[in-house]
Amino acid sequence: MSQNSDVYSKAVDLLAIREHSTKELIIKLQNKFPNFKDFNEIIERLQRENLLNNTRYAQAYIRMRAKKGFGSLRISQELKEKGITTELINENISDEIDWYLVMQQAFKKKYPLGKADSLKDVLKQKRFLANRGFSFEEIESVFD
Repeated sequence: MSQNSDVYSKAVDLLAIREHSTKELIIKLQNKFPNFKDFNEIIERLQRENLLNNTRYAQAYIRMRAKKGFGSLRISQELKEKGITTELINENISDEIDWYLVMQQAFKKKYPLGKADSLKDVLKQKRFLANRGFSFEEIESVFD
């Protein structure tokens, strides 16, 4: 078996477990096969066979992170770090997800008693939502 087919097989195994971005997959393959040079050929083949698809990855990642209570700003930043283009992120961060509802659910889970009374605690709650990746406007709408 050639190293080329070993790399391809490993890539298919990784993609069978879960979706990966192109950048993520290349990094994992480089770690496993440090002396292999032609990852582009493998990546092109995987894309031709539709086994590797950044759009599909972005959509799955956005749904997964939103389900865990993260906002669009944080998810966008995470996707950029994973090598997904801003254009692709903007196309998929979509209206399909009700970000206000995601934020309300995250807030209720963390603070079941609702909005705090003291300014210090309200600021702490707002910081929590900001760290989760919700915009200033979204956060303010919860506290109005």
